[in-house]
Amino acid sequence: MQITSDVFGTYRGQDVKRYTLTNEAGNYISVMTLGATWTSFVADGRPLLVHFDTLAEYVNTPFYLCKAVGRVAGRIGGAKANINGKTVTLDANENGNTLHGGPHGFSFLNWDADQQDLGLAASVTFTRHISEAEDHFPGDLDAKITYTFDEENNVTVSFEASSTADTLFNPTNHAYFNLTEGQFDLSHQTLQINGNDRLVLDEQTKLPTGELAGVAGTGYDFRTANTVTEALAKIKTENGHPEIDDASR
Repeated sequence: MQITSDVFGTYRGQDVKRYTLTNEAGNYISVMTLGATWTSFVADGRPLLVHFDTLAEYVNTPFYLCKAVGRVAGRIGGAKANINGKTVTLDANENGNTLHGGPHGFSFLNWDADQQDLGLAASVTFTRHISEAEDHFPGDLDAKITYTFDEENNVTVSFEASSTADTLFNPTNHAYFNLTEGQFDLSHQTLQINGNDRLVLDEQTKLPTGELAGVAGTGYDFRTANTVTEALAKIKTENGHPEIDDASR
């Protein structure tokens, strides 16, 4: 395994470093410190992740492209949570909800990094101390995000954290995969999902209602392979759901 690094750009006066982990077959992944972002995954010469070529594009995108999102991925309704019987008010950043950790979440931070050669694998670990005053979640958080790549082309992403108070922690990586040769857009891609039902979202808040609805005969029916753009157009015609206009959600 080989680990190389370079400076991808600067953000708020700080260097943003990019690390590339390459195995004996020449396949590799790259990750960068801003947003603890997974910037590339190339196997057999083919890129598998949607990516940008410049740091400015990563900074300006509203779509959290391949970034770490947290403390909590997804929406917290009304920007309020109940922890141990106490209502905690968080920062809202989308229609009154807290989305993907809020306006000061993982995606907007420049992380410290440490690389490690593990022999048949290599890893980069991003660490960050996030005070309660910084992101307005309960407790000061020490977070750790580790990307590992091995000789079998396996990519592992792990999240760990400790907090000084009971808090919320449910992060993820907001990866966008594009497996087409040549990175074609959605009009050239089909999707198949072996599911008979879908989870219903409230049209205004985009939060799950807890209700399941059958997909048969609707734009959500991917039980046989279907073109994504055609399905999205059908869903919009059927329901006018706002979530289909925003790929980041």
